[in-house]
Amino acid sequence: MDRKEIARNIKRMRENSGYTQQQVADVLNVDRSTYAYYELGKILPSIETIYALSRVFNVHYSELLGGERKDRKKLMDSGGRDYQKAAPINVYELNKDEKTLIMHFRMLSQEAKDDVLQQIGENVSERYGRRKGTTEE
Repeated sequence: MDRKEIARNIKRMRENSGYTQQQVADVLNVDRSTYAYYELGKILPSIETIYALSRVFNVHYSELLGGERKDRKKLMDSGGRDYQKAAPINVYELNKDEKTLIMHFRMLSQEAKDDVLQQIGENVSERYGRRKGTTEE
């Protein structure tokens, strides 16, 4: 495990995702300078931080450590489960709020994600009317 290679991988994945150092640092709950040291190879992130970064960038943690996935057709969802590759949506095409929302969402447990999605669904339903397939009372 080469510190400089890990640093290059972290920086490359952040740039490819369209995130700023500050956005990633905020999600990791570290100072931007600490995160910058990860990218410079001055500090080696803990295994917990590597795992968190893998969730933020939606990659397997081994890709951050310098390894390649044998099966490149499989990706990880934000809950850590593998799934078959579908049409990709590039995070960099989203606005700042959408990127932040996705980063925070990826850090949640599956139970918390389910709660968030339910709350969003209820909020949308309340604001914009009933969902398709429901009847008026």
